[in-house]
Amino acid sequence: MDEALLHGDLVNIEAMRMELEGQKLNRSEIKRKLNDQLRAFSKKKAFTCHCCDEPVNMNLTIEEGRPFYFKHLDGKKCTYSENSKTYENQVSTHQDNKKKDIGLTVFREILEGQLKPFGAKIERGYFYKKKLSFIPDFTVSFPFSKEIWAIDYYTSISQGSYAHNLLKRMNTYKAEGFRVFSFIDDIWLALNPETDKGTLFIAEMQADNKSKEDRQWDQYLSQEIPDSALQFLKGKIKVTIDTRSISYVNIENRKCKIIRFLEGEKNNLNLTFYKISEPTIPLERALTLNTQLDDFLLYRENEEDLRLAFMQSLLDKIKQAENEEKAQKEALEKLQVEEEEEKKAASKRWRMDTEERSMLENERMRISDVLVEQEMLQIAKAANKRPISMSPEEWEWYKKTGRTYAKRPNWSIQTLPVASYEKTEEKIAKEQREKFKEKLLSQPIKGDHFIDGPPRNWRKFILKWIKKHQQEDNLIVSMKKLLNDMRDFGITFNQKDSNVQYPVKDFLNFYQTGLKKELKKKVNITFSN
Repeated sequence: MDEALLHGDLVNIEAMRMELEGQKLNRSEIKRKLNDQLRAFSKKKAFTCHCCDEPVNMNLTIEEGRPFYFKHLDGKKCTYSENSKTYENQVSTHQDNKKKDIGLTVFREILEGQLKPFGAKIERGYFYKKKLSFIPDFTVSFPFSKEIWAIDYYTSISQGSYAHNLLKRMNTYKAEGFRVFSFIDDIWLALNPETDKGTLFIAEMQADNKSKEDRQWDQYLSQEIPDSALQFLKGKIKVTIDTRSISYVNIENRKCKIIRFLEGEKNNLNLTFYKISEPTIPLERALTLNTQLDDFLLYRENEEDLRLAFMQSLLDKIKQAENEEKAQKEALEKLQVEEEEEKKAASKRWRMDTEERSMLENERMRISDVLVEQEMLQIAKAANKRPISMSPEEWEWYKKTGRTYAKRPNWSIQTLPVASYEKTEEKIAKEQREKFKEKLLSQPIKGDHFIDGPPRNWRKFILKWIKKHQQEDNLIVSMKKLLNDMRDFGITFNQKDSNVQYPVKDFLNFYQTGLKKELKKKVNITFSN
């Protein structure tokens, strides 16, 4: 134990060591000074246990870093020594020791200044006369009440085993009948000022409070704010109308921020809360008794102003949400109109392109037919000029030389193919190809209506696609790729792909069969996924 009574006054030997260390004294100098000051009292058994009044001995350890302490002369343990050990283990395991020491010094100073005038007895929790499994930082008792207040200042709030320990701690306090007041270091406050939403560890909820002021907030929320605002809280923000509060302390500035909030969504790890007010008050006020002497002043002097400010803030948020919803609706409608206009424009462009392509194709075919007809007429005219007695070879020889073609019985002159005949054969082949192409473009196929636009359009695209992808006599068709390529070209479907593939396959099969029959050509078509 680090504290003992001397002539009725409490002496904290460890605190004295730390104070002398702060004066830059080394270990030997500190021991010498404390021995000179207190050793005689220890020898005369003047130091007694705060818990059991038995004499204790002062121990000034030699090793650096080890604390100074008091120990019972007979080595026995009392509830104080056991509670003290339990407390030290819990603090060293779960708390920031340095900040905790500073904070508890400030808390004790304020508690003694604010409560002693009322006859309050303020003690460290480990002096409690009964062994506890969880020890508060301070206990406060009053001459006018049997209720004992347990006060804790938490420098760390975390998950896992510590969260479970906090729950067990609160159950211990409840079983002992303590009135609990918890304060958390403000480093753990997680709040977004723009949305007024924050996050709590589930363990942090063990330190919440339900004060008289919180109940007044519940009454205000239930009776004063409009139903639309209440529904906004419950529906949009998704909170429960049950005001809770947690006190966060900035120990350096001696300030206490009281976060009043409504619980929102939660999971196994944390909870989302919606802040309704956050008054900041001096820590002295937070640890001051109210006029009824039954609670601390954990509220601002006039919280009615905060309620009015909350009402205005909530109405502003509702208005903002309505404006955002209206803007989103207008933007969506505008987008839908633009999409519809773009779709109409694209359809118009497609029709115009289709008509233009059709006109160009018809004109090209017309010109081609005219040229073929002219060439055939020229050939016919030339044939009419040739005497019947002359063969085409003899006639060509006569036109070139002006002499009659000489016939030799034993050998013949090898003649070159006549250009005009070649052209005629090419034209015939071309006519066959054009005729076959026209048949491909016009042949009715079941499922034509699955594809938007005139059937000639998508069939022309597939013919070009075949020309691009055919390798010699083989054509491998990936139906997925072909349909995607058709889309990329601007061809649209009004059925799902699994239906559209049937007319496309039928067209390809018709192409394969017709190619063999009409043009005497062979192509092997293989379909793949």
